[in-house]
Amino acid sequence: MKTRYLILIGSLLLTACGGGGGGGGGGGTSGGITIHGRLLAPDHATPIAGATVFSPAQLQAQAYAATVAPAAGCPAPAIPNQAYTCTDADGRFALTVPAESTLVPLILQKGAFSTSAQVDLINGQTTLGDISLPADPAQGAGRFAVIQGAFDRMEDILAKLGMGRVDNITHQLIPGTETFALFADTDPLFMDADADGRADIFNFDVVFINCGQSGEDSVLATHRQTLHDYVMQGGVLYITDQAYDFLEQVFPAYIDFYGDDGLSAAVAEAPDLAETGAGGISVNADILDSRLRDWLNNVSCSNGPCLTPDGTVTIQGFLGNWAVMHGSHPGHAAAVTEWVRGDVSWFDPFSMQTVGPVQKPLTVTLQIGLGKVLYSSYHTDELSFTSGFHPQERILQYLIFEL
Repeated sequence: MKTRYLILIGSLLLTACGGGGGGGGGGGTSGGITIHGRLLAPDHATPIAGATVFSPAQLQAQAYAATVAPAAGCPAPAIPNQAYTCTDADGRFALTVPAESTLVPLILQKGAFSTSAQVDLINGQTTLGDISLPADPAQGAGRFAVIQGAFDRMEDILAKLGMGRVDNITHQLIPGTETFALFADTDPLFMDADADGRADIFNFDVVFINCGQSGEDSVLATHRQTLHDYVMQGGVLYITDQAYDFLEQVFPAYIDFYGDDGLSAAVAEAPDLAETGAGGISVNADILDSRLRDWLNNVSCSNGPCLTPDGTVTIQGFLGNWAVMHGSHPGHAAAVTEWVRGDVSWFDPFSMQTVGPVQKPLTVTLQIGLGKVLYSSYHTDELSFTSGFHPQERILQYLIFEL
């Protein structure tokens, strides 16, 4: 991803120049000219919130960068820039560049995705309209691998985002149309098919591990160190429900899952121990991140608004024995971001009773080394496929771009 990013910037700077002459079109301010646009997902419809939009620094404009206040709501560019800003909940942005600019190169970046545009201020262009992120990794999309599971289909979420085609009847991915790697199991991740001396998992920006993995215990016993190194070196794992052991067995010190409270946080609990959640429940969950809440209020779901009138989100389709989180372990709380919480119930085999409803975290992301892990106790609604998105699927969609 970093290599493609640098190539993208280099090609833009070869075809654009700043300074030298005069002017520009409308939309100017006393400090420069403002460029407007809107960033969408590869489906050309879903707004991308919190993306970084910037113009790479050019020789005539580098002094201007010092006068630009840091933008709020998105990461600062990793390279020198003459101006940057962030997209809002509807994907819209307004970027002010120096008044003497002529052809202005732009980089638009969110998570593992990036794209570019060029603004011709010489001819008065200040509005770009809609710009879509690419679906193809060769053009700036993230390099994704999806491991199919028995109880979840994150591949359908990616397809609905424009990274594949969806069947009009089943509302599921049409196999062979995907722009990501789709594997029946995890075995290909740990091969070295390209003979570069390391496991092929390192070729991907994000690996999605769906709920319901066969042979999970054997995979974790054999490849735990590889998974650990992948995340520490910048990779991302996106894990749902019963696949939670890909987090617990590799990085036990971060999340306190239901299980043996007598163990040290640094020691992984027995596999599958947290899989005790009550099936068939529906939860009106709290959204803990204001930007996610604003975005959900700005998009639609399959049955209408994504948020209920009280600002919560309805999560449904919990299958029996989903994995229960208690929260972060105290020693790593700063590395854990909670996105969604809700009142849930589960069966306690020690007391032989059902516990709850009690509020528990349902979706978290973890910063580990240079990489990240996302874990969600719920997943796509396996009981009700739709051409659109259920509210919980909108959340899972949003978080793809946060990694």
